[in-house]
Amino acid sequence: MDVYKNLNLTEPVIEKIIISDSFRKGEKGNSYKTKTDDNSRKIYTFLFAQLSECLSKASQDYHSYNHNDPLRIEDGRKVRSYSTDLIFASRTLQTRTGGASGVLILSNCCFYTSAESFRNILHINCFLVFELLPLVIMPLRNEIVVVTGSSGFLGQHIVKLLQEEDTECGEIRLFDRRPYVNNLGHTETKPMKHYVADVRDRDALTKALTGADCVIHVAGVVDVSPFPNVDDMVSTNVEGTRNVIETCIQKNVSRLVFASTTDMVCGSEHIFYGTESTTPIPTTFMIGKYGETKCQAEKLVLEASGKLLANGERTLRTISLRPVPLYGEEDKHFIYKVLKYIKKNNSYYLRVRSLDERLQICYVGNAAWAHIRAKSRLAKDETVSGEAFFITDDTPIIDIHEHIRLYAEARHFKVSGFVFPYWLAWIILSLIYLLVRVINVFVRFDVDIPNVNELNYSCSTFFFNRSKSTLRLDYQPMYNPERANDLAMQYYKSVEL
Repeated sequence: MDVYKNLNLTEPVIEKIIISDSFRKGEKGNSYKTKTDDNSRKIYTFLFAQLSECLSKASQDYHSYNHNDPLRIEDGRKVRSYSTDLIFASRTLQTRTGGASGVLILSNCCFYTSAESFRNILHINCFLVFELLPLVIMPLRNEIVVVTGSSGFLGQHIVKLLQEEDTECGEIRLFDRRPYVNNLGHTETKPMKHYVADVRDRDALTKALTGADCVIHVAGVVDVSPFPNVDDMVSTNVEGTRNVIETCIQKNVSRLVFASTTDMVCGSEHIFYGTESTTPIPTTFMIGKYGETKCQAEKLVLEASGKLLANGERTLRTISLRPVPLYGEEDKHFIYKVLKYIKKNNSYYLRVRSLDERLQICYVGNAAWAHIRAKSRLAKDETVSGEAFFITDDTPIIDIHEHIRLYAEARHFKVSGFVFPYWLAWIILSLIYLLVRVINVFVRFDVDIPNVNELNYSCSTFFFNRSKSTLRLDYQPMYNPERANDLAMQYYKSVEL
């Protein structure tokens, strides 16, 4: 017990785990688990600090077993499961835990810590009884993650990566006004619970967040039309976010990841390699009320950092991610809208430019991965709480028309060989919308052409520096530009416009 003498345990804890020899046959055995009390948390923290050190130094046999996968022996020494991402060196662990031997059960994974070789353990044909030193038995894949806006563009990609790439998530709760449909064709090995509801509904949020560990809040109204529904954006983007924060506190959900946008910092000035500390909030938002309401929502999220949860034991950790404009599968707002407009305009794309604009864009899968990294980092590092992060990837920062050209020509649309001057396009659109505004005083009338805000946006330069997210969130793009373009091309080439 000397190895644990500095943990200030309230009382000694000896745990026995009984494993039937069904493990030998690749079947699930029986186990008895300790409760998650104060002792357990202390031991858990200590033990995994030791295991992390063991992992880097061990050169002996590695032994792992997963209930979901059959045993596989590689080169006669290693047994490895597909879904196991932690492998412990048994002899090193034995030394560091004072000579203990036994089996440590962690959710779906069983790690052998016997001084005997793994092959010898397989030959034992009786019940195995192991006495462990005070080790906490905690699951690795037990997080319950709620994704609001799960049926949306970004939300669907977050769900995909939670299913396929996140080893910490054990259950996904889908919260959206629209029923979730797996349009991306991702695996569904983890349980998913569906909540068809609105973030303005506190009762629905209460049900969805009960027992959850983290909320990734993506739900929001994107309306960049010349005559947006401001009330809808305020009630959803701002008040809906307030509801999510208050429900997190009420239901003791300790982590909140907010999907913001760089649109909240885009004003009349160009931005060159903007950082979080040097890019101010503009007095007027280029993209209009959408950027303003997302800015207000982010402020609520960051101010909520450190608030005491209802149980009085922990505080709320929050983080806000600001991705640049996104492209990729299930896009219905950005390049999709441009292609739809081109089709209505006799399949002809008229390029409009001012000088030498550069608009940075990001593949949606990489933005989704940033949210997974933020979720994980919040659990480990409270210093990132209350912070905002720009999210980009390695998509080339070039003329936005060159990006659009790829997808337009893939659909056999014609792209203009000449450039229409920005100043002339601005005058024409301004006059058209002035006329439409006058008409709307008497009767509702809409026009389906780009508005002045969209024109200004496409003819501006906005690109950002992601060093902060790389250094503090351990974020690196999952998809390189070639892979991202291939996936996006498949979508834009075939999506119904």
